[in-house]
Amino acid sequence: MVKDVDWEPVDAGKDYAELRSEVAHRDAEAKGCVVVVPTNRQLFIDIDSKAALDDFWRCWSVFREQEQLHNEDMVRSDSPSGEKHHEHIVITLKRDLESDEERIMLQALLGSDPMREMLSWKRVKLGDKTPTLFFEKK
Repeated sequence: MVKDVDWEPVDAGKDYAELRSEVAHRDAEAKGCVVVVPTNRQLFIDIDSKAALDDFWRCWSVFREQEQLHNEDMVRSDSPSGEKHHEHIVITLKRDLESDEERIMLQALLGSDPMREMLSWKRVKLGDKTPTLFFEKK
C-alpha cells in the first residue's frame, strides 16, 4: 500500500549551495575518491539496484540501435560504495551531446538513479558548470 507523505513546503529562498559541484570535490576527497566528469560525448549511468540494472538492459538495445553503438562503447565498473547491484556505466556516444539537459534526460531514460538525475537537473538550473559527475576510487 502506498502511504501519503508529508512534504515540507518549498523554500523559494533556498540557494542549494550544498548541491554545487565545488562541494562535490571536497566530499569526494573526504571519502577517498576523485571526481570524474563526462566528456561532451559521455553519459554517466548510476545504477543502484538490480531493478535499475534490468531497466538499463531493457532500454540499452533500443538506445544502442538509435545511436549506432556497440557494447564496446560502454564501460561498467563497481560503484565506490561497494554495495551489491551498485555500479557506474559510462557510455561514449559517436556524437557530441547537445546540452547538459539532453545528457540528464538520456541518463534518466537508461535507468540512472532518478534522484541523482533530479539533482543534476537542479544543478543545471543553478548554472553549475559540471552538473553531472561521478565519485570514483583513487
